[in-house]
Amino acid sequence: MANESISKRLKDEGKIDDLFEIKLNNLTLEEIIQLKLELAGRSLNGEPYGFKIFKTIPDIVKEACYKFADVSFPTKKTAAAFLGITERQLRKLTKKYKKE
Repeated sequence: MANESISKRLKDEGKIDDLFEIKLNNLTLEEIIQLKLELAGRSLNGEPYGFKIFKTIPDIVKEACYKFADVSFPTKKTAAAFLGITERQLRKLTKKYKKE
């Protein structure tokens, strides 16, 4: 389960720095999502172009949680426990997200 953390990867790519992380940490998850949607909406000029956010948001959140668990816990057992799923379910998620 030892992939690179998203924080390290984004820093290595020059997309974020320590100051960005401090500011981000001061926002709620709801504020972060709302801000991201607002920024994305600006480029759409108010037209959603068929993007059904209520339908896709559960999958987006689950994938983010899986990816966090994948890099944050030393074993599949602890990652599965964090996610509240079985190790078998975790293996299925691994197959799903690793092929994307």
